[in-house]
Amino acid sequence: MNVEPSVDRSRGSARAGTLSSLWAPLADLSGDDEILAWPPDVFALCDRALEASEAYRFVVSPPPGAELTGAGGGAAAARLAAEWWQWLDGTRCAPPESIRHWWKVVRFAGGTGIDELASGGEWDVIEALLGLHAVADEACAGLGSATGAAPGPGCSFRAAARELLAETGSLSTTSRGVLRVLPRCRVSAGGISIRSLSRHVFVSGPQVDVDWHRTPSLPTDVRPPEAHANGVLLPWPLRVRASDFRPVRYALPHMDTAETRFFTFRPREALDLGLVDGVLRAAIDEAGTVDFVLLPESAITPADIAPLEALLTGYGVWCLIAGVSEPADDSHLGTNWVHVGVRQERVWRHAAQHKHHRWRLEGRQIGQYNLGGALMPTMQWWEAISIPRRSLQIIDMGSVTLVPLLCEDLARLEPVSDLVRSIGASLVVALLLDGPQLGSRWTARYASVLADDPGSAVCTLTSYGMVRRCRPAGREPSRIVALWKDASGELTEIELEDGADAVLIGTNVTVGGCITADGRRHAGSTSTLTLAAVQSLRADTQAPRPADHERSEEPGDDGRRGLPRLDEHEVSKAVSWAEALAEAVIAGPNFVDRMMADATAPGWRTRLGLPAPSRLFQETIDLLRKELPDPATLENLLAAAARLRRSGRPAAVITGTLLQTAIAQRLAAEVSAYRLPADTLRSLTDSPG
Repeated sequence: MNVEPSVDRSRGSARAGTLSSLWAPLADLSGDDEILAWPPDVFALCDRALEASEAYRFVVSPPPGAELTGAGGGAAAARLAAEWWQWLDGTRCAPPESIRHWWKVVRFAGGTGIDELASGGEWDVIEALLGLHAVADEACAGLGSATGAAPGPGCSFRAAARELLAETGSLSTTSRGVLRVLPRCRVSAGGISIRSLSRHVFVSGPQVDVDWHRTPSLPTDVRPPEAHANGVLLPWPLRVRASDFRPVRYALPHMDTAETRFFTFRPREALDLGLVDGVLRAAIDEAGTVDFVLLPESAITPADIAPLEALLTGYGVWCLIAGVSEPADDSHLGTNWVHVGVRQERVWRHAAQHKHHRWRLEGRQIGQYNLGGALMPTMQWWEAISIPRRSLQIIDMGSVTLVPLLCEDLARLEPVSDLVRSIGASLVVALLLDGPQLGSRWTARYASVLADDPGSAVCTLTSYGMVRRCRPAGREPSRIVALWKDASGELTEIELEDGADAVLIGTNVTVGGCITADGRRHAGSTSTLTLAAVQSLRADTQAPRPADHERSEEPGDDGRRGLPRLDEHEVSKAVSWAEALAEAVIAGPNFVDRMMADATAPGWRTRLGLPAPSRLFQETIDLLRKELPDPATLENLLAAAARLRRSGRPAAVITGTLLQTAIAQRLAAEVSAYRLPADTLRSLTDSPG
């Protein structure tokens, strides 16, 4: 039906074009229903139309005379998505009738003006767009965290979509030069925007490359999920000298070197692994376990990474987030990035988040940090680092999603910060080379933005050496090296007590529900982190080292037991299919057979523009086929994974580790969602193998 426009058009229209002109760069719509074979593409088209016309607002404020039927909302959307998956699996002859009807409506409305939709006209087209958008969003459940969808129809589609994401940085087949479809972790918390209309995916522009790392973090033994994690914040270096800031002669052709120069930061204090060792002992004495370790911006060099990870392995630490830098010299720019290492068994998987904005030091900051003995206060000094193409690293650990950032990248209002808000990660870690992390300073303001909407927890960490140097006029010296802000509204300044070397923090993970603006409820779908404990640590130099730590430092052993260095994209693809197998085993034998056949089938990869499986991936699938028990029960599959891990062959060890971790993650999710009884975990823990 057509509805009378609710907006006065006398001022003219700022929205030009039609649906056809809007969609022309996105997809070839000459086929009848071909696009329905890939839900992320359907979502992208509808999302673009709803955002361009602002018709998304009609879900909470329909125009006069219009009636929202809600046909694509609530539980109906999830039911239609499940039927859509059945069609994708080949167990249903056609997509659901509602989806085909809505698509027919919008496909034949190509001449409809964007401005007409914005004013509430062509209401049947608007309702079709809203219905398709909602159901396509539900059909994309499980494309971020694999446990976001219940086991059953669509497991092969979800694995294929996750492979596409690992390869291209998007879930859509639309050119990445136009848009990207990406997973999201939570719904926008307030107001009405296009972000508040979807739970599982969103559309972003092409400006930022995205690497989505699938790194399930649960241990490979099957046990109930941990709701608590302990971390050590090591604010290294503990001393920073003015001479650590050094001018370099490197200059750009257009620079006036009488006014502007480059500097590099090269701390004299090398990372003290003995201090790290003592801090970890003290942390374990205090809390029993340490899960993650954080070091600030530019705290370590590339050469420190391998020995540091070997040390952490011995203490059971499974995640390292550290600022790494390579100083500049007179002829070359340096580099500055966040190193993220996630350990699965003794295999450390790596990601690097580069800094996008140089630090600029001018007279006020030079005075504030007392650097006038090294850098002329009358000049502007720019950090001598290269600036790579913008990218964002997403560390998807299953129940928790992490985004690492460096310093100014937290504050700049640009595509990266908009992307961080849209994803809504569980935790944003910002590593800094900055002064005290006070609630009155800039980091607290920008952390509050993310904590308020979308509800991410934010942890900032700076060097204690820089905190000591920062003495603004009229202010007392501070020892605040870190800050935590989360969705609870609480802001915590984290102090390094006198005589301490590091800080131990405890975090809690709670799982809650969320609701989209169109009324779709998602129980148990959102992980929220809160700060539970803070304790300063003094390095313990007396306690004996763990025996496992001694083994991790044997000559020639970098913590991998001879495993080859792995291509992170290929591992993420293998994880996707290991997760699919864990899902299929729970869903039933028919799903296992279909999933294994789809894993190496060439046709769908050709249609999606994906390369043929790598040798490692093919070997992984062949090993799974060979070891796949009959019947494929959880107990038998876990035993097969354990045999692979014990075999000693690199591909088999990798396959067994990924499979066992995926099973543990899936089982924990099923118990948390009350789809499996808790004693399932106990019985599998006690089973042989």
